[in-house]
Order: sequence, then structure tokens, then C-alpha cells
Amino acid sequence: MMRFALVACLAACSSAPPKPAQTLPTAMREFNEALHWKHMGVAAGYFCGKDSADQLEKTQTVIEEIEIVDFEVLRVEASSDANSAECTVRVSWYTKDDPTVRKGTEIQQWLRVDGLWRFAGRLPPEKPASCSPFVHCAATPKNSR
Repeated sequence: MMRFALVACLAACSSAPPKPAQTLPTAMREFNEALHWKHMGVAAGYFCGKDSADQLEKTQTVIEEIEIVDFEVLRVEASSDANSAECTVRVSWYTKDDPTVRKGTEIQQWLRVDGLWRFAGRLPPEKPASCSPFVHCAATPKNSR
């Protein structure tokens, strides 16, 4: 029995490293769960880019004003070289002043940096009927944020 466990362990350790696209879902889940539970230290570790400090500050401001109920990844579109991706995410949230649960979407931009997936920014959805609380959509009524 001990010999079987050792062989299984060695086999698992010697398997090929995961491809970039295989690790993106994990990075996205950890990042969005960190926002959901307000673990900004964990979320901060995913930010990258020249304006990452500004993005982190804006995210922190929004997180203080809302409670995230849930998030759902709707679509993932990786680049042909698998070093960048755009991911459509639906966020459900409410504000501390209004318990009405709202839903909105955003496009998260991800980059593979030094072998790790990092959050690079957010864009409004292509059809801005309702945006997440983290992006500004001109078509989103003020009271739906």
C-alpha cells in the first residue's frame, strides 16, 4: 500500500505543467472570490499594469459601498498565443442603503505575466444594458448602480 502511494505521488509530481488557459479559470475564481469576501490583500496580488494602483484604489472604494452576492463567468476568450484573455463576468450585488439585488456585467482583461495570470483591467460590456458596479456605462441608469 505504501509503495502504491509513493508511485502515485511521484506520478502526480512529474506530470506536465498546466497550460496557461488551464490556470486562468483558477486565477479568475480566486480574484472574484476575494472581491466577494472583501479579501483585498488577495485581490491586490492579481492586479498588474502601470495603472494597477489606481485600479486597486477604485476597486477598494466600490467594495466598501456594496455587498457582492455572487459572480458568474459567462464567457472566456483567450488570445491565440494564450497569453491574454477577455472574460465576461456577471456580478450580483446590493448596496448598504438598498437591499435590492442588482446584476451587471463587465469584461475583465487578463494577462499572463511571468507564467502567472494577472488582472489587467475592466471594460464595460459590449451591450451596456447593465454594468457591474466596477465599470461605468453611460446607458446604465444612476439608480441601478
